[in-house]
Amino acid sequence: MVSADVPRPQVVLSSDGTRIATYVWEPEDEAGGGGDAPVVVAVHGFASSAAANYAQTGWTRDLPRAGFRVIALDQRGHGASDTPHDPVRYSLDLLVDDVVAVLDAHEVRSAHYVGYSLGARVGWRAAVQVPDRVLSAVLGGIPDGEPLQRFDVEQARAHVESGAEVDDRMTAAYLTMADSVAGNDLRALICLVEGMQGSGGVDPGEPPQQPVLFATGSEDGILERSRRLAAAAPQGSFFEVPGRHHFNAPTSRHLRTAAIDFLTDVPDRAPAVADPVPLDLARSWLLVPAVGDLDAASRSGCDALVLDLEDAVDSTRKEEARAAAVAWLSGGGRAWVRVNGRATEHWSRDVDALRDLPGLAGVVLSKTESGTQVTETADRLGGDAPVVALVESALGVEEAVSIARARGCVRLAFGSQDYRLDTTTADTAVAMGYPRSRLVVASRIGGLPAPVDGPTTGGGRLELRGACDVATELGLSGKLCLAADEVGVVNEALSPTRTDVAWARGFLADFDARDRVVRDSGDLPRLGRAERLDALARAYGVEPG
Repeated sequence: MVSADVPRPQVVLSSDGTRIATYVWEPEDEAGGGGDAPVVVAVHGFASSAAANYAQTGWTRDLPRAGFRVIALDQRGHGASDTPHDPVRYSLDLLVDDVVAVLDAHEVRSAHYVGYSLGARVGWRAAVQVPDRVLSAVLGGIPDGEPLQRFDVEQARAHVESGAEVDDRMTAAYLTMADSVAGNDLRALICLVEGMQGSGGVDPGEPPQQPVLFATGSEDGILERSRRLAAAAPQGSFFEVPGRHHFNAPTSRHLRTAAIDFLTDVPDRAPAVADPVPLDLARSWLLVPAVGDLDAASRSGCDALVLDLEDAVDSTRKEEARAAAVAWLSGGGRAWVRVNGRATEHWSRDVDALRDLPGLAGVVLSKTESGTQVTETADRLGGDAPVVALVESALGVEEAVSIARARGCVRLAFGSQDYRLDTTTADTAVAMGYPRSRLVVASRIGGLPAPVDGPTTGGGRLELRGACDVATELGLSGKLCLAADEVGVVNEALSPTRTDVAWARGFLADFDARDRVVRDSGDLPRLGRAERLDALARAYGVEPG
């Protein structure tokens, strides 16, 4: 049953096919309303729901009155969302995936975030991993460390299955709370706890960079731990909810008022775009069909936007796509363009149309199999346009050194999907290790930056992050993206951590303080690593933590 005070749920499919129930409250007309209203995405705590955490406690009344559009969701395992009985279907990254899927489904590029307890942990992770989607956050009842570590899974499971007594007080309290919320599936919630344990926690050394209001009850045992998190966040502030403990703080009108005051004062749009990332450091290369929404793609936060004239465009629309790219690059847009391979009839038309366009950053040459193809492309463009060689076949991989040394080539990229099609290679880290390593070695020999890895298809953010880790281990430093929502994950995964930056800056300061005197055989390797981390941090805007 849906309460009269709660809209009917709108179901969103997450990256792994889990159905997530969402509820929308529009702003009151006198507060502005409409599509221009700032959006708040509200995420509840463990064993609660959107209705229990926000509708029944006044949040979905007061936020719309203040002019906000509210999108609340039932987290997986809760409410009207799917409740799988498998711990593998639950992790902190999957819960973040759900939030991103909800924003995408409701066509919201970035939103303010309100989360409590487990929902606050999800908000912390989202603000760190997909910072372009989170403008600011109100994180209530959040401690540091791993989630739900004190919950005894075995006692809880025995209680549900056989009625066994629960000795652990914290586990008993959570089960009592879960029983009090109508419709809760205890078996699913126990699976959620099991899946969440060990899936990553809240690290004060890697805090969100956005404005964040931390709020915890004065009677909550985690009060001081929450206060320390606020101190660790560069734009963190703290509100102590008077007279409330962990389980009743969300009902406090003082908390609602503080949250609304905070959200009203922070900007309603993403921060200004930073200086462009240099070619040799570009991490995310977003491929978008030239006949697509190029203006929207240009706001994705990608390091390099690539208008695609090749695989993303049907053969019957090549002329249309070429004309669209020319118009956009002539009208103030700036991007790379993936042109059709040298051996195709479309290559000469692509290159001739692009020559001397003011917004052309360079071209990505599809199906590159020789250095001559690179040089011919560069020359036909006038000799000044840089060429990224997209290597997509067995022959291309074996010719990688000559391609990297070719005049006009500025970087190599791996067309992993077409390479697999050409060689019938399996899509595993081991099977694809050789071509990736070959491109890394060729780039080093040719004096080029580290190559750009191919796209990851299927799966969600967790799989994409894992693929980025594999690429980094092999020496690649960029990645092709097929969707805008991949950009934030790739940029975060291919950037140095705040902890690494702090180490690098500390080492460099110490090295300068001792007049750059080498003390042992490890100093020069450490110096090289520190200087590279420092350069990357400055290019990407990563501050030490």
